[in-house]
Amino acid sequence: PQLAPSAQRTPTHGLYRFFKFVTIAWSLLLFIAQLVSVIYLPFDGIELVLKIFLSSFSVLIVLNELEWWPALRGSPLFKNFVTRGYFYVFLGLVSTEENNIKPSKVSVVGNLPVDYTAALFIETASWAMVAVG
Repeated sequence: PQLAPSAQRTPTHGLYRFFKFVTIAWSLLLFIAQLVSVIYLPFDGIELVLKIFLSSFSVLIVLNELEWWPALRGSPLFKNFVTRGYFYVFLGLVSTEENNIKPSKVSVVGNLPVDYTAALFIETASWAMVAVG
């Protein structure tokens, strides 16, 4: 079927879909980073609650970008790209600050801290979320 001229895909639409894909990917990595931080890094009760919130907000971002939840589609926060980006940056910065720890254990291989890899993954996912925002 022939699409109306206003319904045809443009290069801008392809770029928009690419950014949606990147946002979904980094949000999923931020979710995984929160799980990794629970497993590999020390934390207290407040940090655990913060990790749960960050994980749930990461899932919320995926649902929003996939447009699967009608409540999010009508949300003024997520309709506007400026407020949506501000929210994404906020989550990335909170994750960066919340997981800001000093490596403590020593590995046999190369004398690198064991938790350095986990911390690096968490920092990368957090800063990537800031960049996506």
